[in-house]
Amino acid sequence: MNHADVAVVLRGGMMCSLYQLQVLVVIFSLLSSVASRHCGNGWEHKNGRCYKFVRFRTNFVGSMYFCRYFGGGLVEIDGYNEYQTVVSLARARNFPDFYIGLTDAFSEGNWIQASSYNFQTYFSWSPGEPNNHGNQDCVQVYSADLKMDDLSCSEHMHFVCEK
Repeated sequence: MNHADVAVVLRGGMMCSLYQLQVLVVIFSLLSSVASRHCGNGWEHKNGRCYKFVRFRTNFVGSMYFCRYFGGGLVEIDGYNEYQTVVSLARARNFPDFYIGLTDAFSEGNWIQASSYNFQTYFSWSPGEPNNHGNQDCVQVYSADLKMDDLSCSEHMHFVCEK
């Protein structure tokens, strides 16, 4: 029996030979490797961007410096699609609450992206947020509901970088 004689049933009822399946595995492995090299070690390529989920904690400014050191910036959410990408990647990793690159430290209630200084146009706030309780000028994403919450920039949080 050769490889062409062995049939494999894929999800959705599609059939292919064992050889075809091996070829597909090699192709996907190569594509994944190219994406990883494009982003660098420890980064994940998704929808044309590279993300690094950082599990140690630091304050907002520290997280910005860390991301910059590795050639990126604290993740800046450009819209619904990117928000869904980031929260789905976080959920898949059981990633805890994390900073995103959003602040109103310069003008209360005027949220800007921390690196580009663009005004933020997309929000997905938790109910009752932002509330500026105790001068909260930075933003985290809660792992419980994957919604935004304002918090003090001095809090030590996990964070996500992008490039």
